[in-house]
Amino acid sequence: MATMFNVGLTNGGSNTFRVPFSDFGSKISLSASGSSSLTVPAGDFDTALFGFTPGASVWVGVNDAPVVTTPSWTSCKDDLSPVIRPVSAGDVIYFLAVDASEIKVSFYKMDI
Repeated sequence: MATMFNVGLTNGGSNTFRVPFSDFGSKISLSASGSSSLTVPAGDFDTALFGFTPGASVWVGVNDAPVVTTPSWTSCKDDLSPVIRPVSAGDVIYFLAVDASEIKVSFYKMDI
């Protein structure tokens, strides 16, 4: 069963996040210019929570590999060091490290 990512409200109406350690996650260490991919495991997952080495730039794409950035504007679907993104079981998450980085991905079922 997927670990629940709980979102709630405080007495003042502000959002609160109670994020437990996930039972499903993976981590990797990438060198600068390194790349890798990770398949979202089978299960009741709909959310990926990302962690990166502070200050490191890592491009992340889902079902579409990021490409090296150029000095010209380029159309893309990938994101730079995202925090949280929706995913589905079987999606492939691609990583392209600009800087050396430790990367952690935790999978959750959003509780909303």
